[in-house]
Parts: sequence; C-alpha cells; structure tokens
Amino acid sequence: MLPKNKIIDWKNNLYNHQPDESVWAKIEENLDFQILLDRQLAELPMHKPDDKVWERIAANLPKNKKIVFRYKIISIAASIAAIMALSTFILLTNNENKHTTTALTPISESNMEQEAIAQIRTYCTANTSACEQGNFKELMQLYDELKTEETELKKAMHQLGDSPEMIQAMIKIENLKSETIQDMILLIQS
Repeated sequence: MLPKNKIIDWKNNLYNHQPDESVWAKIEENLDFQILLDRQLAELPMHKPDDKVWERIAANLPKNKKIVFRYKIISIAASIAAIMALSTFILLTNNENKHTTTALTPISESNMEQEAIAQIRTYCTANTSACEQGNFKELMQLYDELKTEETELKKAMHQLGDSPEMIQAMIKIENLKSETIQDMILLIQS
C-alpha cells in the first residue's frame, strides 16, 4: 500500500517496450499474404454443379416435420407464467406498504463519485491556479459531458428498456468517468 500524501512519478516508472524486428516482419508477411489472397481469390474458377446433383441432395434431405404442441407442456408453462405474474404483483404492492428503516447504508459508487467531484471542486475554489490549467479544464468538461450522456442513456433505457448494447454503453461511460476523475486527482497532486 502506498503511503499517504506521497507524490509518485508514474510517468518515469513506466516500462518502455519496443517490439523486436521479427514482430514487424511477421506483420508485413501477414499483410502481404492478405494482398496475395485477395488477388488469387478473383482468379479462382467458378464451379456450378449439374441440376441432377442438386436433385439428389434434395432427395436425401429430411422431410418437413410437423410441430406438435403438447397440451401438458403448454399448461405447465402457462401456470408458471401466472404464478410469476401474481408474485410480481404481490411483491410490488407489498413494497409500497413497507416502512423504511434508518439504518446506515454503505456508500454506493455514485455517492463516492459525487463526493470525489465535490472535493475536487472544493479544492479548485481554494487553489484556483491548479484548476486553471488547460488539461484540468478539459477533464472537467469531459466529466460534465459524460455525466450528461449518462443521464440521456438512463432516460433512453427507462423508455425503451435496457438492451445489451445500452448496458455496455453505460459501463463504458462509468469507466470513462472514473478514469477522468482519477486523471483530475493526479493533475491536482502534481
């Protein structure tokens, strides 16, 4: 664990890696292979089998099977769906009747983010010179834009329902906001 209030020069501690020449040679070979493949693909002969071949293949294909719904399976599925709908309804109505307790709740990620931004802004009001840098202003503007995008995406998810693409976009926005806050903190410390 790093000691508190110690400024670490991360830029000079990073390892600088240069790939070998053999790596570049392999990349060039792959590029040349793709070009050669594209050229040769256009020169390949086109082969069209006779109609008799297609008729023999079609004769060997299985015939259409009739889809038979089983009454028992459908009735079980319907009863499960009814039970799920009824239990959801009961849970929603009971949820309104529950009384809230005043227990201590752990800090959520959203609260931590808001607390971090509040501390950064408090620091900026006290030390305006550190926050007047162009990089810092860009990061703060990026954070505000990400916050706006997050709000818009949440509205869209509420209206349209959440799809995997929307969830991935939300995760990307959350990660970018986190990185932006970390970058602002690093700029303040330097």
